[in-house]
Amino acid sequence: MLSPAGRLEVYQPVPAPDGDSPLGAHTHLLPKLVRLKRPCSAIDPIPEGWQPFLTLHPAAPFRPSDDDSHDYDRLADLSFLPLLEEFGMEEDLQVSGTFQAHVRQHGTPENLKIPATRRGRARMHIELLRMAAWGHEGMERFVPADTIKSATDFG
Repeated sequence: MLSPAGRLEVYQPVPAPDGDSPLGAHTHLLPKLVRLKRPCSAIDPIPEGWQPFLTLHPAAPFRPSDDDSHDYDRLADLSFLPLLEEFGMEEDLQVSGTFQAHVRQHGTPENLKIPATRRGRARMHIELLRMAAWGHEGMERFVPADTIKSATDFG
């Protein structure tokens, strides 16, 4: 893919019809995006008039890239927070701040107004998982027991 900013090449083998797709970016998806005249997926939160240039994908604190569940990774979670605070979308930061302030004041997320947007609800769910993983009292009622395998083992 070429742009005024540079050239990006992704090398990833396309598997046989009965084979497994490798992890990572897939070049065979680019023609579909180009055909639709989209520089990125329709669900990417790119502001109107902007073009994506670089996307950061943090390590998932609850799930590795191969989608197998694993114990909560405190270091992965903490390592991404400074990037989120500096470059995160305003809605994400607002939902996180509102959620944390409500739980600090009331002890649980009970009676907290649910965000109107799908993205806001997803962000609230992430905050709920994070607080449960950190061992915040009262979260176990809101998070299924098998969601976080080792919520109190921060290693």
